[in-house]
Amino acid sequence: MPRPYVFDGVAQGPAPDAVVYDFGRLGWRSVFVAGGTGFFFGGSALAYVIAPETVAVGGHASTIERVLAGFFAVVFLLVGLIGVLVIPSITRKYFGLAVDERGFWWRDKSENVLYQIPWQEIRSVGGSAARATRSGQPGGTTSVANYISIYFADPHIVARYPDLKRARGYVSLIPEGGPLTNPSRLRLRVQLMPFAGLSRKIRTAVERFAPQLWTG
Repeated sequence: MPRPYVFDGVAQGPAPDAVVYDFGRLGWRSVFVAGGTGFFFGGSALAYVIAPETVAVGGHASTIERVLAGFFAVVFLLVGLIGVLVIPSITRKYFGLAVDERGFWWRDKSENVLYQIPWQEIRSVGGSAARATRSGQPGGTTSVANYISIYFADPHIVARYPDLKRARGYVSLIPEGGPLTNPSRLRLRVQLMPFAGLSRKIRTAVERFAPQLWTG
């Protein structure tokens, strides 16, 4: 079975039956659906404004109907345009994770970063969520970010896996209990992109290959 492109070129990479989550491809799919939907409905609404005799029921549209159609045309076309504008950033996200019988994999192809952590090096794996206020002020827009955390069996694992020090962006190496706790024990935290059911799918993958390690 061909391996998703995020792990292409990795010698002795994830097994053929690995559960792979290629965030670049997931992002592209979502942008394509959102952008295509926006342009389709936006174009339909615009046609209602420009040529009501062709698309309107009865071949006629009132002024109010055409104003409303114009409003929705602008909204949907903006959604489609935003989708097109974010495509370059999405396609640059050549990163993904994999879970197989050997352990946990993370690769950021654009940064040439690869982690392969065997199950015997992992004490437990769990999911978490954090709510953040985008404006930084009370009452601002909030969002929920989902994470997968990998807790290491050996607190000195970084000495044997120095590439973990390069963790940044969607994957970070932080103190086990949070930023204000004793940093002698670290965990690898991976931020998941906001796709429905992704946390559950990763949990299912961990429970398949190392059920004793999932802590919820």
